[in-house]
Amino acid sequence: MSDPCRVELQLGKVFAALGTPTEEQWKGMRTLPDFVEFMHTPAPDKRLLFTNIPDDALHLLNRLLCFDPNQRITAEEALAHRYFKTSPAPTPHQNLPRISKKQEDVPCSTAVNHPARSLEHPFIVFSTIDEIDRDRLAVG
Repeated sequence: MSDPCRVELQLGKVFAALGTPTEEQWKGMRTLPDFVEFMHTPAPDKRLLFTNIPDDALHLLNRLLCFDPNQRITAEEALAHRYFKTSPAPTPHQNLPRISKKQEDVPCSTAVNHPARSLEHPFIVFSTIDEIDRDRLAVG
């Protein structure tokens, strides 16, 4: 069984990054078992968080991060998304950087660049979700 405090802390981090869901975004969420009302947190502008990604990448990201599972993109739909068909093409697998043993020892909270795209098409990876704004966490 999950620790309720840990679950609420994790949800608070998700809501800080994505805003709290509304009934319009996720119809019926209030009727879910164990539904807990969180303090309203507006969604940050993802364009300000992910300044270097193209529109296609932002569209895919928004579809993947949709709260309502009935509205969320499927894995099959995601793989067919236009983002994967735009230029520049992803770096071929054999050309991706290899992780050395020393790099494997680096803590997960260390910021990294996403190697799947060249620098012309980078993704931003947060070192931790806490960077988004700890004060906006809504626990309780």
